[in-house]
Amino acid sequence: MSYLFGMRATTDVLRTGTIVATSMATLASVGGCNHMERRYLTPETPEGATVFAMAFAPDTAPFFMGDEESLYLIETPIEVPIRPPTAAEEGALAGAPWVRRGDYEIEVTFTVTNLDTESARFVGVTLNGINTMFEYVPGFTVDEDEVIPDFSQWERTYVLEPGESRTITVREEEIDEIAVDLASATSSPECELIANHIVYFANQAGIEARSTACIPATIPALVGLKLGLRSVGNEPPPVSIEASARVRDANDRIAAMGQEEWMPPMPTAFTPPPPPEE
Repeated sequence: MSYLFGMRATTDVLRTGTIVATSMATLASVGGCNHMERRYLTPETPEGATVFAMAFAPDTAPFFMGDEESLYLIETPIEVPIRPPTAAEEGALAGAPWVRRGDYEIEVTFTVTNLDTESARFVGVTLNGINTMFEYVPGFTVDEDEVIPDFSQWERTYVLEPGESRTITVREEEIDEIAVDLASATSSPECELIANHIVYFANQAGIEARSTACIPATIPALVGLKLGLRSVGNEPPPVSIEASARVRDANDRIAAMGQEEWMPPMPTAFTPPPPPEE
């Protein structure tokens, strides 16, 4: 059994997956975002896209190539525009993060589409969190030529019929769980060892005992997410995804349109360590 962890490209989309610049007037951003106002987040693209969109291209290179099957993965970031703290606010932090859980809430709605009109396709959609200290980067295991990805913080797998599209909303409370799990998995060396257990979708923070024991007193807010398409097989599936993301500003932390944005610290990539050899 061999383990391979922590592989991550620095571009918005890994390998040769493509970002699609899609314009939707109904998703235009609104000015300002204070006191529970909802605002759509937009990607940083020169085309001025208003949704986050990408697709597997026929020549998308494997993220990892195995002897029998390969792992295909493309990702794009969803960043939260945060306003800088005032001098008084910064002085009052006393070492605490500028943005914390509950300061704002994020919701993501995506449509995943099988571009193949003749065959069904199998694909995974993933979301992983980024806070002011860590970015969650799942690894994977190769076991007897089978590629087994680690759990992402939010993931669903779909069998899409020919030409089928599905639209799914990842609710605020689900993304809040991502924030809690990221803080919990990185809270101590002991909790790092059970990171895959903590992020497993059935182990809800505050309910499941081992996960709950790792929750720190202060939970940083997510400053971003990585949206991904993932597939294991012999070729990249002809599948695309379009996503809109919006934020509800509960504590006056989101930058107004045109306002200078706060630059969070560069996070450290966190990949769950491999389990001990049996």
